[in-house]
Amino acid sequence: MSVSQSPSASGQQNEAASRAEALRELGTILRQAGHDQDLQAEVASLVGRALGASRVGFAWLDRDRLNIAEDWTAPTVACIAGNYSTDLFVETINRLGSGQAIAVNDTEGSPWLRGDRGAYASIGVRAFIKVPVSVAGALSGILFVHSAEPRDWSFSEIDFAREAAEQFSHALGSRQSH
Repeated sequence: MSVSQSPSASGQQNEAASRAEALRELGTILRQAGHDQDLQAEVASLVGRALGASRVGFAWLDRDRLNIAEDWTAPTVACIAGNYSTDLFVETINRLGSGQAIAVNDTEGSPWLRGDRGAYASIGVRAFIKVPVSVAGALSGILFVHSAEPRDWSFSEIDFAREAAEQFSHALGSRQSH
């Protein structure tokens, strides 16, 4: 008697295998990339493609500003590179202060995002994963993964984003100590 897997179990295994391959590719990128900004772009592209996201990038904290040098976007999604006041994302930044990743399936239905909701709407975000990026033990940035539509993020997708951010953070820390 043979046992076959359901299509959804098979699809989940394929996605997990693809993300594992993407993490191996990330390790190679982190070892070979030259400039930090090139590294950010490579990591954002890899994460975006692996998760089928709308937009991925890094926002760097500078006192009361979030600086986004560039982001990776799906073909029909607008780039949000620029400087933003941290006042636009107070609830999100406060939650990231715990050092844990945040996943929101629908910004419109998340009560704790009430104060940030307008900012997310203005940049076309309905769901996201945010992962704090720490350098030398201090919160210095955020890896953001955006979806233009509500989306139920899986634990493996959140773990993938967290692992990518951790590897990136470690690589930045290593570069700065040299």
